[in-house]
Amino acid sequence: MTLLKKIKLLRFLDLLKISTMGVGMAGSLVLFYIVINELSTDNFYPDQERMYQVFVDYTSPDWSSVGTSVIQPFIPAMLRNFPEIEAGTVTYYNGETDFEYNYKTIKADVVYADSQYFKVFNRKIIKKKSNNVLSAVNTAVITEKFARKCFGEGVQPLSKIIKLNGVQPLEVVGVVENWPPNSSQTSDVIISFATLRDENRLYMGWDGGDSFQGYIKLHKNIPAEKVENKIPQFIKKYIDVERDQAEGLTTKYFLVPVSRAELIEDPFLKVILLIMGFVGFLLLGLVSFNLLLINLSTSDKLKHEIAIRRIWGASVSDLQQSVFAEGLFYVVITGLIATVFIWLVNPFIQQFYQFNIFSLLSNPSYLWLLLTVLAIVFIVNVVVPSANIFRFFSFKRSLVKRRKSLFVQRLLLVIQMGISLTLLVFLWFIHAQLVFANNFDKGYNPHNLIYIELNTEPLYKNHIILKNEISKLKNVLNVTLSDGVITQGLSGNGFYDNPQRDKLKIFRQLAVDEDFFAAMQMKVEGSGFKRENDKNYIVVNREAGRIINAKNPVGKYLYRNGKRKIIGVVPDFIVGSVHSKMEPVVFVPYNEPSVYSVLSIRLSGKDISTSVAEIKSVIEKIVPGRIFQIKFYDDDIKINYEFDKTVEKTIAIFALLAMLITIFGLIGFSINQINKRTKEIGIRKVNGATTSSILLMLNRHFMMNIAFTLVVFIPVSYFLVKLWLQNYAYRVEINPWVFIMACILLIITILIVVSSAVYRYANKNPVETLRYE
Repeated sequence: MTLLKKIKLLRFLDLLKISTMGVGMAGSLVLFYIVINELSTDNFYPDQERMYQVFVDYTSPDWSSVGTSVIQPFIPAMLRNFPEIEAGTVTYYNGETDFEYNYKTIKADVVYADSQYFKVFNRKIIKKKSNNVLSAVNTAVITEKFARKCFGEGVQPLSKIIKLNGVQPLEVVGVVENWPPNSSQTSDVIISFATLRDENRLYMGWDGGDSFQGYIKLHKNIPAEKVENKIPQFIKKYIDVERDQAEGLTTKYFLVPVSRAELIEDPFLKVILLIMGFVGFLLLGLVSFNLLLINLSTSDKLKHEIAIRRIWGASVSDLQQSVFAEGLFYVVITGLIATVFIWLVNPFIQQFYQFNIFSLLSNPSYLWLLLTVLAIVFIVNVVVPSANIFRFFSFKRSLVKRRKSLFVQRLLLVIQMGISLTLLVFLWFIHAQLVFANNFDKGYNPHNLIYIELNTEPLYKNHIILKNEISKLKNVLNVTLSDGVITQGLSGNGFYDNPQRDKLKIFRQLAVDEDFFAAMQMKVEGSGFKRENDKNYIVVNREAGRIINAKNPVGKYLYRNGKRKIIGVVPDFIVGSVHSKMEPVVFVPYNEPSVYSVLSIRLSGKDISTSVAEIKSVIEKIVPGRIFQIKFYDDDIKINYEFDKTVEKTIAIFALLAMLITIFGLIGFSINQINKRTKEIGIRKVNGATTSSILLMLNRHFMMNIAFTLVVFIPVSYFLVKLWLQNYAYRVEINPWVFIMACILLIITILIVVSSAVYRYANKNPVETLRYE
């Protein structure tokens, strides 16, 4: 029989069976692949067990933080003091940046790195001008992908000049192979650290500095603990540890394998991966239970067909081969449907998770997972039906066996409905939390607010001129100077709330000028800064007032480098995202420009693009040939929730998929149950039963299943939602009405599906139904 004829002979329930199994199998594989890809970060390096990222644990009496930001001289000093270290590198992530080549603009992720970068991250440099790449000023190494995008196929990229932000020329001195999808290093352009030093736009001292990341590679057979134990004594050479400890501040450096660094740095990621893996198992379980349900509900009909074939002389061996071949055919079709589904969602995965699913199949881990899922499909499609059918070849079944089979079918149906309910509730709370985060009172107004980092000397030396000239533009409402951006992390400093200085308290600090609070649209109680203010005046937020136990902090004092008088209080505001609590912040007067200077501009909202172009023109006129970027506060906030939105889209796809699979399973189960009760329906019709009473009778059994589903799975969905929401400092309430509405939606959906399937049979002529075999 040809494939076309075989497909034409497939029954409706078989189509439901293989389509739901194929799509569900593909969906679970996609989720599993996302989780494995994240958990296998950097495991492709042959010497990954020797590669570590340096972490820092800061602790004070009322504040602690673990992160990857190390002071820039730390790694070079380790190389000089620790013979156990083979190589070490310092990096500075610059984010997505514009490059220009032949009047064409290309966007790429950028990291600045020193000349030991590829000694730690051992990747093959396909082409290079010298053995010591990333050592000279204004040089860069690019990936194969960026080279093709920038120069085209077959063009020699070495010695080509690309312009950073269309201004600063960089010579391409090397081409490195593309980073694998599970790499922690994803930048397509690696610029020499010497360029960063030459720009003189970042502070790199032992007493502080920007957010640099440090990586080391140990010599073979050197345990990380040996190096960690020597760090406390080593750091005393460069930092006054005793003074910090006297003030209650302790700093601990420790090493984390690069394969686990991402999970340590971002605990939220652990929860995300746990939930995605759980959803993957739910989806695979859902389609497996759906298939078992259809197989069990149709088993009587299949056994009847087999019994007839036995009467006509078919041997047991013939029947076994026939069922096995049919099941194997279903597995093949299921695999084809799964492949098509993965092909359709692959662009989504590439866009949001930066890897190609089909390229992973050469990896043994991914291949074994694929084979495991296929084995599950084979067992459910072939082994279970075969074992169930060939247990006996007659219709003689006891009432106990029939009831047991019906109980199993109803249990499988309950599990399916429960999984769909859980995913539906979870999806609603993910969406509600993102809406809540977007609408949450941030304590300032980020709309129509832009900023420019004046991180090179020609820019920050002209900060006052730039402010004054931009202020004259038509659609500019406010212009302000500060030494940071409140959408990003602010630096911390120690203050005391008493002249005895016996209790150090850590506050976030931001230097701002007299126009800052107006530009941010922050309401100030007391007074804000004025040009003639004393440099020791400060403004605090409400959280800072709570830390020093002052209901009205105005007029109180904090102590750091002298006596600081609080002259104003502003509402609490979000720094970064609602994942973190509002922190205590101290505003100090902005006096001296530096590499951290930021120019923030509030626009009227009219013709934003023209206003931005005018601002660019003013800056280029005052400071020609300088690199700068105009950024929007709103864009920064969106970036803070990018991963959350990706998770929402992912869960939405598979939650809707689960609902469809459940509906298909419900249709199949309903049709088979009705087929078994066709004569009963006819007898009831003869005895005067109406269509509505028959619908009510048949739906009553499903309502009992729904009730059991709610009892079991509402606690499961509550736990999943609570696990998700605990990653937000500010979150929506777990409102019981959400669960009630989800239950109502589930009930309505099931009643519509079942009633639609039943209605045709309930309206049949009783004489016709009584002729049913």
